[in-house]
Amino acid sequence: MKISIFDAFTLGIVFCSVLFCGFFYPVLRDQFYYLAGYTNPFVEYYHSYWQTNPRIGQFFSNLVGRSRYLQPIFSVLLFASFFGLIYLVVFRRNFEFQKIPVKKFLFLIAGFVLLINYFGEMFFYIPYSGNYTFTHIFSFGYLFLIIDEFVYKKAWLDEMMVQKWLLILIGIFTGLGNEHTVPAVIGMYLFFSVVKYLKWRKLPNKKLFILSAAVIFGYLLLFFAPANAVRFQAAGEEPFHFDFARYFENWNMIFKIDYYYNFGLASLLVLMPFLVYFFRNKLVQKELYRMIWFSIAGILSLIIAAYSPFFGTRVLFFSNICLIVSVFIFFSQNVVFFKTGIFQIMVNVFLLIFFVFAAVISIHAHKNFERVTSEIETQRKKSPDVVLESGFNYRFSKYLDRKVLLETGEDYIDRDPTKDTSVEKNLKNYYRLKTISIK
Repeated sequence: MKISIFDAFTLGIVFCSVLFCGFFYPVLRDQFYYLAGYTNPFVEYYHSYWQTNPRIGQFFSNLVGRSRYLQPIFSVLLFASFFGLIYLVVFRRNFEFQKIPVKKFLFLIAGFVLLINYFGEMFFYIPYSGNYTFTHIFSFGYLFLIIDEFVYKKAWLDEMMVQKWLLILIGIFTGLGNEHTVPAVIGMYLFFSVVKYLKWRKLPNKKLFILSAAVIFGYLLLFFAPANAVRFQAAGEEPFHFDFARYFENWNMIFKIDYYYNFGLASLLVLMPFLVYFFRNKLVQKELYRMIWFSIAGILSLIIAAYSPFFGTRVLFFSNICLIVSVFIFFSQNVVFFKTGIFQIMVNVFLLIFFVFAAVISIHAHKNFERVTSEIETQRKKSPDVVLESGFNYRFSKYLDRKVLLETGEDYIDRDPTKDTSVEKNLKNYYRLKTISIK
């Protein structure tokens, strides 16, 4: 069927805005480290594996984060791949550029933006998009293969004719992705494999077994990486030591994060059992099973993530993906209102407003970054002691800033020239300053 002009226009604006956000997204926190310019990404990742961050996503963050021109390309490819996978998981078919699939695709994007209040940092802030969103695509795709093989007995890998050597590489890459998400997915695979054997006396699909073995191997490389011990020690904890007090503190933090950043999603999840019961006659049983298993995977991921020595919204992202997909599967089958013309117009208008404003916020923040760095360069020509009229301030709209920006940058530079924030240290190193402060 022919795609409507409004849908095509909306989709075009969304991708153009993602491109602009990727190009103009301001330099935040850890990205100041990349001001120094190009360095060998392989050598840098080798040092990261031993000393700072062993996740494979760090390699791509280092590579992309140093090039302003790679960042928008990476953002667009990441955005398209992520929502292409979400479409595949929810509807169990690949996206096609036709009228109905495009409407569904737009609905998924709008729903995700609405339910995730820290959307921008996961898609445009390279240290997070590279270390979390990018690698989560592989982990979540792997989870989809596991659940679909168990519920529908569908062997996607056999249909795709993937070579074994490629499966091994993808598996190791997936295992190196994230220490909090991979164990949950591996746990699901092992559970389903045992149930399948006990119930039907069948061994796991051969290609899925090879992929899973490679994932486990990759995860062991990640788990025992020397950098993990360094990170735990930096947080004042012993590596591989379980602290019950810290663990329950992190659970308290999870509830706070859900309240402040995911209140809409949390409220919807509370209502889901009642909605499922009300629409139980319209739910395909196997789709209900998929909803349950994705929800369980999300909860398992939360249980493991609570062990993390460093906590934040990014750590909960994988579990949120699992839970949101469960919601999407439910709504994809049931509520008639979501298929009406009025609702589809509302979806398009919402997407246009959000993504245009996201681009505007990013451009506004980037101009502030350029103004401050320009002032630093000007003053540096006169003296290595720089005192700025004002520091970074990326604020634009109190309603949308947090949805797009990780931080506003107001605390990056303080008034005390004798004490340095992490951003001040990077600025002093890059511009060769003695001191930097604001009036």
